[in-house]
Amino acid sequence: MGLFLNLKTPTTQCINGCKLFNDMDNFSYWENKKVTNDEIHVVKYLNENSLTFNNDIMHIGVGNSFLAKNIFNFKKIDGITVSKNEIDYGLNLNISEYNIFFQNKYSSKNLLNVILKSYDIIIDV
Repeated sequence: MGLFLNLKTPTTQCINGCKLFNDMDNFSYWENKKVTNDEIHVVKYLNENSLTFNNDIMHIGVGNSFLAKNIFNFKKIDGITVSKNEIDYGLNLNISEYNIFFQNKYSSKNLLNVILKSYDIIIDV
């Protein structure tokens, strides 16, 4: 399971001086929040229609990893997030073939072009 951090690249500064998206502070995002109704419906639809069977899945914004915990018969799930807490939470679930990567649109090195190539299903709820 992976963790991709590129801390040597220039960072964008927040108004209060923090390093935007490239720091290791433990900001809380969705790792401890309830799942949204939208994500429940997406997971239910995918499972009921066997759309995940043996497929590689990209999950944008892993949140509390509800998707990885509740989807069936996938080959691999790669998730991306801007939250170290979401990465730690998701990796601690020890779900086989579930990888979570740190990525944001401000990165000078785009993970999607470097490591992650193609997917059968891309989910962004």
